[in-house]
Amino acid sequence: WTKLERLAQSKVILELIKQLAISDVPLPKMGYEIESADHYLEAELAWPSQKLAVLDTSQFQYKDRLTQMGWLALECTDVENTLDKIKKELVHV
Repeated sequence: WTKLERLAQSKVILELIKQLAISDVPLPKMGYEIESADHYLEAELAWPSQKLAVLDTSQFQYKDRLTQMGWLALECTDVENTLDKIKKELVHV
């Protein structure tokens, strides 16, 4: 988790990582590239086997495309709300 905190490029993602670290959820991949038909889409945080992605503001444009590919793409604008959604999705992991 410490490495992810050091790599965080925005305050909201940093705060989310800190909250995830104490929430007993699996470690996500950071800066994860998801292959689409014609290029790669990057998610700030991802749990690939669950097809769950957290997007920072610069990645919001990918949300619809990821959803079409079967991913749950969460726009991280509110840490508490995003954290609740992640926990809900990963409760059985």
